[in-house]
Amino acid sequence: MASNDTDDKLIRSNSVAAENAVAHGLTAERVLAAEQEDYEGLRHELEEQYSPKDRYQAELVNRLARLIVRRRRAEDLERRVFAECWGGDDGFDPMRFAAFVATFHRYDMEISRVLIKTQHELARATGRSGAPGAFDFIW
Repeated sequence: MASNDTDDKLIRSNSVAAENAVAHGLTAERVLAAEQEDYEGLRHELEEQYSPKDRYQAELVNRLARLIVRRRRAEDLERRVFAECWGGDDGFDPMRFAAFVATFHRYDMEISRVLIKTQHELARATGRSGAPGAFDFIW
């Protein structure tokens, strides 16, 4: 019986963690419903820019679009948290702010690393020389 109770708690805990990732957005890897239009437009622009010739290149374009949308989501969340930390009714909370900055920095570094790696891989796969054209669009 104890095993079932533990399993149930673990399942509930994992479910809550997954919901939090989506609710807060910072660690959600998928495109959220509110971002779908932005993602589709960005993906279309990237398809025109890179002209993928096969499924692998098309998947790299999709991954790049998702990463850029996630980066934009993080920047939006950063603005909201900064506004809340300084403009909230409770006044500035330095501990909460420091915790957020540390978390955000780790996330930002990881998403940036994967974004640049994907851009270079896409440039290589499509036969583009030099810079991958990663900065031809605004994140």
